[in-house]
Amino acid sequence: QENYDRGVYRGGRLVHHNIFTGKTEDMGIPLEGSSWPYQCCDWDRGILFGVSQTSGGVIAYDTTARRMIFGGCPPGGISWYMRCVLLDRDTGYIYSTDSPLDGKTGRPLKSEHPILRWERRNNVFRYMQSKVPVNPATGKSGPIRAHVNRKDASGAFRCIDSWGSIFKFWPGEDRAEYSGTVW
Repeated sequence: QENYDRGVYRGGRLVHHNIFTGKTEDMGIPLEGSSWPYQCCDWDRGILFGVSQTSGGVIAYDTTARRMIFGGCPPGGISWYMRCVLLDRDTGYIYSTDSPLDGKTGRPLKSEHPILRWERRNNVFRYMQSKVPVNPATGKSGPIRAHVNRKDASGAFRCIDSWGSIFKFWPGEDRAEYSGTVW
């Protein structure tokens, strides 16, 4: 009941649940007015990274120190795409695309989709040289919509953009290559 103040949603709460003791602890609302339906947990480094459903904003939360590292929209006008939180478990870097959305249609406002990286060290958001490849059949590219959880033997993540293009992304080489189409 505390989540609501006269019917107004205050924001998504962080909850810590210990599977061994069964104890659940309410960690509060990390950023007023936002919820975090897409997130990843880098348990090796103690980082929870979540993306807001509506604002293009993110949270980075240190689960060990139990404190916010970053909360809000990334600097420089970056709009982190809401459906992509690609964690490279080898480096701890988290990737997505810069993809502001049209408020009415929900479609991306940009025709190019540069790949972004968040680095825990110095809490930095960086544009990569890589962009989501253009599908030669449609002439379009979209933001990263889905991806596998682990790199393949060549060091690439397989990804799908919002238009159904399949591509490989090699974060270590800062390179992306079109592979095919889902539909």
